[in-house]
Amino acid sequence: MRATDMHATDMHAPRTARMDQRIRALARVRGFSPLRLQQLLDLPPEAKASYLRRHSCITFSLVAVACVIAFVLPHIPRHSPAPPPAPRWLAAGNVQSITLHSTVLSTESTVITQAGTYQVGGAVSAATGDAARLRIDAGKSGEWRELCIESLIRSRCYPLLQE
Repeated sequence: MRATDMHATDMHAPRTARMDQRIRALARVRGFSPLRLQQLLDLPPEAKASYLRRHSCITFSLVAVACVIAFVLPHIPRHSPAPPPAPRWLAAGNVQSITLHSTVLSTESTVITQAGTYQVGGAVSAATGDAARLRIDAGKSGEWRELCIESLIRSRCYPLLQE
């Protein structure tokens, strides 16, 4: 080796030592095998610098994308689902008679009004002359119909079994 070459090698020693420290830190974080670490440490200084620059660009890009996501995503307007439509009400007349059908497995009632006869689930508490209305709710799974009776005893809605 010539004297000028020795001087150039001595001049790059601190820079090479810093690059070796960065490579060792990167190896600890990424979990490199000892063989991979040694391969990186044995590279010439220009190749080490290129490897570290490439790693810095990738890291910077990932951090930039994460920041954009973290700061922009909360400000994107969200579309809330539309509220369910209001139930429709139809007049069913006044109660004329109620018949209770009780079995071991269920209790059903037949309610006869001025508008028609309705089979409902449950025991109906009402008196003759109480007002009855049909409530129709439209949902995702279809229409849900109930017979609602406004009574002094107890105002309540009963699911329709059949019309």
